[in-house]
Amino acid sequence: MNPRPADVVTARELAVATLERVERAGAHAQPLLDRASDRLNDPRDVSLMHALVMGVLRQRRLLDHVIEGASSRPLGQMGRDLPIPLRLATFELLFLDRVPEFATVDAAVEGIRRRGGGPATGFVNAILRTIARQKDTLLPDDDAALALRYSYPDWWVERLLKTRDAESIEAMLRLGNEPPPLTVHVNTTRISVDRFVADRTTEGVAACRGEFADTAVHISEGLRSVTAPLAGGDCWVQDEAAQLVVSLLSPCSQARVLDLCAAPGGKTLQLAARYDNGSTVVAADRYWRRLRKVQQNLARCGLEAPLTAALDGCAEPWALQGRFDRVVVDAPCSGTGTLRRHPEIRWRLTEADLRRYRERQVRLLTRACERLAPGGEVVFSTCSIEREEGPDVIETVLADRDDIVVASAAERVSGRAREFVTPEGYLVTDPAVGVDGFFAAVLHRR
Repeated sequence: MNPRPADVVTARELAVATLERVERAGAHAQPLLDRASDRLNDPRDVSLMHALVMGVLRQRRLLDHVIEGASSRPLGQMGRDLPIPLRLATFELLFLDRVPEFATVDAAVEGIRRRGGGPATGFVNAILRTIARQKDTLLPDDDAALALRYSYPDWWVERLLKTRDAESIEAMLRLGNEPPPLTVHVNTTRISVDRFVADRTTEGVAACRGEFADTAVHISEGLRSVTAPLAGGDCWVQDEAAQLVVSLLSPCSQARVLDLCAAPGGKTLQLAARYDNGSTVVAADRYWRRLRKVQQNLARCGLEAPLTAALDGCAEPWALQGRFDRVVVDAPCSGTGTLRRHPEIRWRLTEADLRRYRERQVRLLTRACERLAPGGEVVFSTCSIEREEGPDVIETVLADRDDIVVASAAERVSGRAREFVTPEGYLVTDPAVGVDGFFAAVLHRR
């Protein structure tokens, strides 16, 4: 058998390299995966790489528990280069059945050898063969702590247990370890939702309408199955919960509309489509490079390009003059409502981070309210399920203003989306039902 050429890279090697960038450089997994996919010719290898990277990130704590149960030394004493390949191979042994166990072990050992870790190959081989033989006994029992069984940080699950019932928490944690559905927002300025679904069906792509957002369509086959409509501007990728945020704003003609934290641009696209009636839409973000991506997406979708402004929404004075009739503040946040989509967040976030995010969110919303015209509306949203990044922000900002009130979301959503409306009138989507976790509130200036 001829040796593999040195310049040929495998899905597992790319997965290891991606995980190293995520862990050591603080990179986000999805953009790295998107770029790495171009180096693989077989779609099956692309799928394997994605499954390995996201699976290891989601199950990292559980994998470490199993590895240490099969090893004579803890992961912290194995050196810099062994933990990630061990996690990857262990994930394959525990969660993937497409590859025989012996092939998984052999691939991991060969990968260590190719990376110059020859002396460690026997150690790695022994650990993985032990896991393959004893995985049922190495996995935590059913009565083990939820955080360990479902691979989340203790501090975060303990927070959840203070405000939610155990059954709903377990459902959310379990769902958070499954790959999220691919959901797109149909560009209804070009094509109806029903026609979009019918076209996908004709192409042999399984597609169905969303449950909560009128413009949402779920795609079963993955991103490559909708390459053409994405490139042609018939849709863009956006979770159902995120799609609901802009729909909370009431119609208004010839309005001045501001998207204060615009990048990557999903909500700007919605605003441009919603207020195409002589209104002026302004997309603002701190960085020009992020705004360029917004402009590219607008052009792709055939939507009139809004004005753009690079500004720090917390700073004063703004480069923008005048008041706005409609404002969206989709504020930077912890992202705890998107953990299955961005699982690396689990291992980076701290409680101190929640306080820092909240402080910035309060400043952003305060500035937005200061620029809100009489009779105007601002929607504040975060992809977080933490109280600090939702109700607490609203209460803090409104404590100093008697001219702004909460307008109930119940009057602005329909169908099953009304299930998410709280007694206070907030929209709080629930990750336990398969959407991202979002908080959104509509504020009206008298």
